[in-house]
Amino acid sequence: MKRFITIFLGVALAASLIIACATPGAQRQTGVFRGSAVGYVGTMIVEVEVNRGNIRRIDVVQHNETPILSDVAFQRVISAVVNEGNLNVDNVTGATFTTMALRTAITEALTSAGIDTGAMMRPRQRPVGGQTIYKQADVIVIGGGGAGLAAAVSAAQNGSSVIVLEKLAFLGGCTLISGSGFNAVNPRIQMAENPPIYDSIDLHFQQTWDAGDRRADPAIVRVMVENALDAIYWLTDLGLEWDQRVKMIPGGLHRRANTPTLPLGIGFIEVYQRFIDRVGSNVEVLLETRATELITEGGRVVGVKATNADNNTVVVRANNGVVMATGGYSANVEMRMYFDRQWGGILDRRVLNTNLPGSMGDGIVMGQAIGANLVGMEYTQLVPFGHPGTGAPSGLIGGSVEDTLYINLEGRRFINENSRRDDLTLAAFDQTDTVLIVVMDSRTLPTGYEYNIFNETHNFMVEYGHAFRADTLEELAVLIGVPVNAFLQTIMDFNAAVDAGRCEFGRTDFRGRIETPPFLAGPRVPTVHHTMGGLQIDTYARVIHKNGNVIPGFYAAGEVAGGVHGTNRVGGNALTDITVFGRIAGESAALRR
Repeated sequence: MKRFITIFLGVALAASLIIACATPGAQRQTGVFRGSAVGYVGTMIVEVEVNRGNIRRIDVVQHNETPILSDVAFQRVISAVVNEGNLNVDNVTGATFTTMALRTAITEALTSAGIDTGAMMRPRQRPVGGQTIYKQADVIVIGGGGAGLAAAVSAAQNGSSVIVLEKLAFLGGCTLISGSGFNAVNPRIQMAENPPIYDSIDLHFQQTWDAGDRRADPAIVRVMVENALDAIYWLTDLGLEWDQRVKMIPGGLHRRANTPTLPLGIGFIEVYQRFIDRVGSNVEVLLETRATELITEGGRVVGVKATNADNNTVVVRANNGVVMATGGYSANVEMRMYFDRQWGGILDRRVLNTNLPGSMGDGIVMGQAIGANLVGMEYTQLVPFGHPGTGAPSGLIGGSVEDTLYINLEGRRFINENSRRDDLTLAAFDQTDTVLIVVMDSRTLPTGYEYNIFNETHNFMVEYGHAFRADTLEELAVLIGVPVNAFLQTIMDFNAAVDAGRCEFGRTDFRGRIETPPFLAGPRVPTVHHTMGGLQIDTYARVIHKNGNVIPGFYAAGEVAGGVHGTNRVGGNALTDITVFGRIAGESAALRR
C-alpha cells in the first residue's frame, strides 16, 4: 500500500520539481516540447510547439480524463495560453484536477522551451455583472446531470418548453463519471446468458428494500423496479446502444446490470444531448448558472433565481413547474458530518469522495427554505473502492464481482465479495489501514487492453501504478506487500470454494478459479459515494412539505430526493433511480400534476 501511494505522489512531485528547477531566463527555443502531470485519472502528456518563444499550438497527446468533462477544461486552458498568452486560467468548475494537471503539464513544456512562465501568470479581468436577466419556460430543471436531463427530455416529449440550469461548465454531473450499470430485470439478455440468469421484479424489489433495511418508501421502490425495463426501452428509442452481457456491479447483489456500449455514463449524456440538439430552442441549457433560490407565490413554486458566470442575476419563471435534480451532498463535508447518524462522526475531510465537487446539497438547502420535508439524511453510502490518492472510483480492476476476490494486507479474505456496500465498507474499516485489495487473474483479460467500467485498460492501470501485475502469485504477493504463504493459502481456499460452489463467507457467485497468469491486484480504500437523504417525494416525483402536503409546482429526481434507497443503495440502482424518476418528474411537471 505504501508503495502504491509513493508511486502516485512521486509522479506528481517529479513534475513539480522539473518546473521548480528550470533555469531562470533560459534562452527561448524553437521546437516541440513535452510536459506531463498527474490528472484525475493517470498521467497527462502535452506537446507544445514553440517558434522563437511564440506558442504555435498545444496538443494533449495522452490522457485518460473523462470525455465531455475534460473537453471543456482543455478548450479553455489551451485557448487562454495560445490566444492570450495567459496561464492564469481559473479551474473549470467540476474539472479541477483536469484543469490543474493541464496547466502544470503546459508549464513544464514551456519551461523546457526557455519561456518565463511566471510572466504568463497575469491577472484576469473579472466580469462586473450586476444585470438581471429574465427568462421563462413551461418547465425549469435545476441540474444538468442524468436525472435533470431525463426530466428535461421527458418534459419536452410531453409538449413543454424547458430551461435547464447547470452550475458546472458541462452537462452530465456525476452520471458522466459513473460506472454505467443500470439495474433492470431484462429477461431477453439475462436468459441468454450461460447459465441463464433467473430474476424477477419482485426479487429486485425485495433485494432493494431489504438492502436499505426497509427504511425506503416501499411505494417509491416499487415504482423504480417496475419501470426500470421501460426506461431502458425509452433510452434505446433515444438512440442508446447497450452491451448484450449482463453484469453484477459491486454491491449489486444480483446479475441484472445493463451497461451501454460507451464507457462510463457518456452514453446516457450523449443521447440526451442529441435529443436537445434536435429539438433546438424548445430546450435551452444555461451552463455555469447556479440556482440559489426558489420563487414561490401562494405556496406554489413558480420559478428560480440564479447567478451566472458573468455575475448577473438570472430569474427564470416556470409556467408549469420546477424540477430539482441537483444531486447529493457527498462533497459537502459540513453537511454530511451534521446529518450523519450512521458512521459515528468519521465522515470528515479524511474520507474522500467519489463524486464531482459540485455535489454540495444545493437543492436540499433550497427545498428546505420553502418547507420541503427531508427524509433519510442520516444515511450516507460509503464504498471501499476509492482510489487511495484521490478517492475517485477510477482505477478499479475487474468489471464484475464474479471475477474477483478481496483480501486485506495480511493476504486473507474477510468477507463475501457480493455483500451489501455498507457491509463491505464496514469490513474494510476493520482491516489494517482500511485497505481492501481486489485480486483477479487474466482469464477474462487475455490481452490487458480490455476496459474496466471506468474506461481504463488494465495495462493502463498497471503502467500508472493503480494496479499491480505479476506472472506468479508469489511475485504478486511481494508487489502488493502481503505475506506470500498466507496469500497462496487464500487463493487455494478460494479455488476450492469455486469448485464446491460455495465459500465459508456464503458466496455462491463465481465465474471461475483464479489460476490463469498473469495475476492482477489493486488496493482500494473506503470513500463517500452516495447520500441517501434528500427531499421527500411521492410516486409522481412531487416534493412533500413538512406538513405532509404536496408542494404545488415542485418536483425532484435523482440523488437530491430521499426515501428511494433507505440506509444503503444497491450497486447499479442509481442510474435506474435517476432515469425512472427523472422521466416521471419531467412528465409530472409538464402535465402540472
